[in-house]
Amino acid sequence: MAAPNVSGAVAVVTEAYPTFTPAEIVQILFMTVEDLGTAGIDEIYGWGLVRLDRALSVGPVGMTGEGVYTVGADGSGTTWIVSFTSDGSLEKEGDGTLSILNAATFRQGADVNDGLLAVDGRLTTPMLAVGRNGILGGNCFVASDVNVDGTLAPDRSPGTLIIAANGTLQPRLRGISGVAINTFTPVLGELFTFVQVEDSSVTGSFAGLNQPDSGLTPGTRLDVLYWPDALSLAATPESYADLSAFGVSATQNQRALGAAIDTSRPAAGVRPDAAYNDSFNMLYAAAGQALAGGLSSLTGRLHAEMGTSAVRAIGRFADRIGERQMGPASGWLSETGTPYGTGEVWVSGNHAHTDVGSSGAISGYDVNASNGAFGIDWRFGQNTAGQAGAYEYADVSANANGAGNIGMQPMPPSKPAARHWPYAAGCPMATFQAAA
Repeated sequence: MAAPNVSGAVAVVTEAYPTFTPAEIVQILFMTVEDLGTAGIDEIYGWGLVRLDRALSVGPVGMTGEGVYTVGADGSGTTWIVSFTSDGSLEKEGDGTLSILNAATFRQGADVNDGLLAVDGRLTTPMLAVGRNGILGGNCFVASDVNVDGTLAPDRSPGTLIIAANGTLQPRLRGISGVAINTFTPVLGELFTFVQVEDSSVTGSFAGLNQPDSGLTPGTRLDVLYWPDALSLAATPESYADLSAFGVSATQNQRALGAAIDTSRPAAGVRPDAAYNDSFNMLYAAAGQALAGGLSSLTGRLHAEMGTSAVRAIGRFADRIGERQMGPASGWLSETGTPYGTGEVWVSGNHAHTDVGSSGAISGYDVNASNGAFGIDWRFGQNTAGQAGAYEYADVSANANGAGNIGMQPMPPSKPAARHWPYAAGCPMATFQAAA
C-alpha cells in the first residue's frame, strides 16, 4: 500500500508546486516525513510517514506564471523551507507570520501589507514595500530596494525599530514583545547596525528620530550613522560641551569645541551634510576616553605650540648671526673659525629642551630641538661680509593631545653687501606636520 500512497502524494505535491522539478518534489517529501520507530532510517518504517500537510507548507502552493501570490489572508502562519523562484509578485496579508527559511525570489516585487514577513533565509525581489501595518523582520538577507512605512524589527536586536509614515525613526528599548529583549542599555559609542545592503547604497535620510521613552543611559541619546551601505544606531552624548557624566574632564578649549559641535550637529536621525557625514560617523562611534582625546587634538592648541617652536628656531638662528656680526666690532668671535682662503668658515649647534607643564584648563607640552648653523666670513679692512645657513629639527609632543615635528631649512642666501659689518644670512623656511 505504500507505493500508491507515495504516488498519490507526489501527484498532489506536483500540482501544488508546478514550477518545481521532479527532484525537488522528491526532496520535499523526504524533508517533511514524520519519523517512526527507531530514530532515522530503519528496516520497518524506512524514511517514515509521508506528511502531505507538511509538504504543502514548505513553499508557495499553486504559485504559477507572473501572477500575484497572496499569503496569509486568513491570518494563518506559513513557513517556506525550500528555495524557489517566481516570475510573479508576493502580497503578504493578514496578521499571521510568513517565514522564509531558504532562498525565495519574486521577480515582480513584494508587498507586506499586514503581519510579519520574517526573512531568515534570503529574499530577492526588485522592490519590497512594507506597509503601515506590516512588519519586516528576520535575521538574514534581503536583496531588494526596500521602502518601509511600517515596522522594521530585526531578530536578535536590542529593540524594535518603527519607521513611521513621515520617515521618523522610533527606536524602542523597553516593553517589546517577541524575540527582542527588554534589558539592553547601549553604552556611549556602541553601534547597532540595523540595515545592511549588498551591491547597492543607502540614500536619503530619516526626517528625525524620536528618542526611546526608557532604556538609555542618562545624558545620552540615539543618533543614526549613515554609511555608504548600511545604517547604524549609536548612543551619543546629549551635549559634547559637558562630558562630565562620562568621566571626561574637559579643558576650556575642549568645552568650547564641544559647544560648537552641539550647534552644528544635525537633529537626531537626520543625515549630516555630505561634507561632514564621515566626521560625524567617527564622532558618534567614539567611546568616552577616545572622545576626550579626539576633542583635545581638535582644539588647535598643538598648532599654536608648533608655531611657537618655529618662531624660537628662527630666533636661535638670528642669535648666531648677531654674534658673528658683533664679533669683529668687539675683537672676539663667539665661535672658533677656520681660515678658508681669504675668509673664515664657522659652524655652531646646540640642543634645546622645553617642558611646559599643564595648569588649570591649559594642557602642557614638551619640545626637543636640535639645530646647527654654518657660514663663511670675509674681512675687508674694517668691514666684514658673510653668508650663513641653518637647519633645525624639533619634536613637539602634547601626549594624548597630539604630536608634530618642525623642519627649519635655509632659503638660498642673498647677495652679501660690503658695508660696515653687514651680514647676508639665509632666511630659514619653516615646514611642519602635526598629527593628532
